[in-house]
Amino acid sequence: MSGYLILGLGISNLGAVKLLTKLQKKIFIWDDNLELTKLVHKKYPGTIVFDDSYEPEIKFVVLSPGIKSHKFLYDSKIKLNEVDLLFKFNKIRQAIGCTGSFNKTTSVLNISQIMNLHYEKLYISEKEKRKDTKLKETSEKKNNPDKIIHCGNIGISCSSIESDNVIVELSSYQLETIKNAHFDLGIITNIKPHHFDRYDNLKDYRNAKFNLMNMSKKVLLDYELLSDAKQFLKPNLTQDLHSNVKLSKLSKHYESNKPMNQNESTNSKEMLHKVPEILTMSCSETDADFCFKMGKIYENGQEVLQINSSNDSNEINADINTNKNVNYTSESTNITDINLCTYAACRILGLSPNFILDSFAKLNPLEHRREKLAHKSKFIGEIINDSKSTNLICSRHIIKGYTNIIWIAGGKLTRDLKSLHQNQLSINQLSADLHGTDSRKHKEKAEFSEGILSNTETEQAGFSIETFPFKNIKKAYFFGENSSLMHEIFKNEINCEIKKDLNEIFTNIKEIVENQKIAKQQNCENSKINIKKEKQTSLDKINIIFSPGAPSQDMYKNFEQRGRHFKDIFSGF
Repeated sequence: MSGYLILGLGISNLGAVKLLTKLQKKIFIWDDNLELTKLVHKKYPGTIVFDDSYEPEIKFVVLSPGIKSHKFLYDSKIKLNEVDLLFKFNKIRQAIGCTGSFNKTTSVLNISQIMNLHYEKLYISEKEKRKDTKLKETSEKKNNPDKIIHCGNIGISCSSIESDNVIVELSSYQLETIKNAHFDLGIITNIKPHHFDRYDNLKDYRNAKFNLMNMSKKVLLDYELLSDAKQFLKPNLTQDLHSNVKLSKLSKHYESNKPMNQNESTNSKEMLHKVPEILTMSCSETDADFCFKMGKIYENGQEVLQINSSNDSNEINADINTNKNVNYTSESTNITDINLCTYAACRILGLSPNFILDSFAKLNPLEHRREKLAHKSKFIGEIINDSKSTNLICSRHIIKGYTNIIWIAGGKLTRDLKSLHQNQLSINQLSADLHGTDSRKHKEKAEFSEGILSNTETEQAGFSIETFPFKNIKKAYFFGENSSLMHEIFKNEINCEIKKDLNEIFTNIKEIVENQKIAKQQNCENSKINIKKEKQTSLDKINIIFSPGAPSQDMYKNFEQRGRHFKDIFSGF
């Protein structure tokens, strides 16, 4: 009894099939999509399509992240996922794990790119010191042995990775079942209400994320999570968790110009039941180990860098997705937090502040996240592909940064959106009841309304309609399974319509742009101004933002396919 049952044949488990085939393991496969199961069996003829009769031959069940319960999840079997296989079959020298409600993908890519710039610098320096002719001749053929590889929930199966230096993006689903992983650094970018189609409440979702702490030597997390993290670790707590790492100790590692654990081996057995060292980051609290506030970076309460800022607010002049100078106001889970998370993680891993900041300008953009599309229309400002936005919190953040927006949104109908709508109805009813009451009762009912709104934000939808930047939106188009409910929620606040698909939306937007062009021509003719010499101001231009605010699986395989479809259509501008 040593067979592996691969339960679910998504990207992660297809990597598992490939790996286990290479290792000549006995593999059984199953997916609810029988056609997909047949195709995988055809590609890997050594696999066996599973049924109940093979149950005695199974020792391990390798779960697809989206599966929580299934008739083949036998209690007597050892449950694994792709991350377990990464550590089971590879001798890992350095491992970083990253999770969070938002920004984990961008953080993983940024950290891996900056670390690889560092490793490349060391690699070239070492070659020059040695002046090894043979090494120089083969350098183009041989990869840098220190290169860090990103994988996991980012869309690259952990099982397909052959490296001893990895950074893994981890979903809460994966963290529910991981058994064998051990990370030198665990990162929790933030935790906001999310995935309530799977979790009953915020605490269950948060605890799934916090599982990363049980498998990490060091943990970097949002300062706001510190109290909850302490409670989660309380059973193993033997000392005060928030003991800042001294700058003198950190400086020793920075001067060595090597990652902190370069000469340490990760031993999973030694890490069991030990409390990790916790470091915090914040864009407001200077008590955090790493803080970015008012244009300054603080470490352990001491100012270490002054970053150019356009005003006195918390802003950073670095749009790392376009390498242009664009300001993003700092607030929870926005672009500045990504920069801070990247900065803090790279500092913990041993890089100098100046090297990290210089590296931001060299980062490649993340596809489908605030991705700016090229166009030639002078009546359009930006066309933004933000297909990776799968909830309204993400949409709210990007919409705050623009004006005169045509917003395109919609997708799979979720429990989160239903909860938002239901709570909005309750609040509207309470607001209506306020009329005709005395001031004392008015205050009581207002406070009760705020309580419901607070509950909506923290325990259910994770989003408040009151905080949405409606004034920035010129028009909205909704499509997909949730379009009717989106229209119901937003119809009293913005001009919005329901459309069948992106093609129909594109046709409508072309008409708007054409009408704007005609109006501009008429205005110029009436004013006797040559339209060719008339400059279009940024305030006149339309910004088209595709930020769906919902999962993609109602019409697309994933958000990547959805984003590519948007780009194919809107390249028509």
